[in-house]
Amino acid sequence: MTKFRIYPRIRKESENPKKYIRLHRAEFAHDFSRKKYNIDNYYPDSEVLIDEIAKFYKKGKKNILLGLGAESLIKDTIIWHQQKFNIKSCLNTYPNFFMYEIFLKLFNYKKFYFKIDALNPSKTNSKIIKENIRKNKISLLILVNPAHPIEKYWTTKEMVEILKYAKKKNTFVIVDEVYQGIGSPSCEGLINRFKNLIIIKSFSKTFGYPGLRIGFAIGNKSVIEQIESFRLSHELPAQIIREGVNLFKNYKQKVLPRIVKIINARKYALKEFLKRKCVVNGKYGNSLSIYFKNKNKLKKLGDKLKKNKIIVNYRYPKPYENFLNITTTSKSNLKIFFKIFDNFL
Repeated sequence: MTKFRIYPRIRKESENPKKYIRLHRAEFAHDFSRKKYNIDNYYPDSEVLIDEIAKFYKKGKKNILLGLGAESLIKDTIIWHQQKFNIKSCLNTYPNFFMYEIFLKLFNYKKFYFKIDALNPSKTNSKIIKENIRKNKISLLILVNPAHPIEKYWTTKEMVEILKYAKKKNTFVIVDEVYQGIGSPSCEGLINRFKNLIIIKSFSKTFGYPGLRIGFAIGNKSVIEQIESFRLSHELPAQIIREGVNLFKNYKQKVLPRIVKIINARKYALKEFLKRKCVVNGKYGNSLSIYFKNKNKLKKLGDKLKKNKIIVNYRYPKPYENFLNITTTSKSNLKIFFKIFDNFL
């Protein structure tokens, strides 16, 4: 196995151009006599965005890792893991974000999966995870919390139980919380207790800004330092960093209203589906899954919705092929959906 070496993290790129005449880098020269400067003339300084994330989540700056979308953090965590751990075996949630599969295959991991019980997600519990870790000698566990499209929320009690057992078995745990934050508690409070844990988040789902491609991870500072030693020094462009900082500074005006809108729309949709006696799954994320006994009927509904310019998800692999999944973005969109849904039924 390749020897593992930690390199010091590089945060501040160089002296602040507001205070220094910088003649040491191949950049567009900044006129020092001006009071303002254009950040795009300089290499990006991600520290300002890390500061905002740390303040928002009430963590230290060394607990935060910034990336170009969640996938870059997934990639770098797996690169670090396969260097540090002798056994390359992974237990993954099924189905999951396709980039996990790509990176695990790229680094020759032996892959195992556990499936969320489609009609009763609570049946998928910590006992199943622990048994898989023991039986298959798992060195990397990937948990999506809440899971998607069939929502399974792992409680803090379950997470502590799993992390304790994983620590005992020398298993590192990635908790994917990309869908977290729209009404579900996080396990951020466990990072100092468990060094075998990293939590991956992004601006895409919770914050509602997928176009920014901002991902970030929260973990024990020793883990963050080790993973960062494998990373590019400049991933996010200066303009994106600036937009991210602006979002945190204006969270109550720009982000919170979106989250409230999603939560209210989800409550409305859940109530409407239950009123129609549908089997529906979803409480913590930004979508609901509805079960159809007849798969052909589900396909016909999906096609009808598309003809009416409404796109939904319904082509899932087994054992989820009988589920329709819709995002609860706004109440007005859902009212249009239910009008077509009722006419179809």
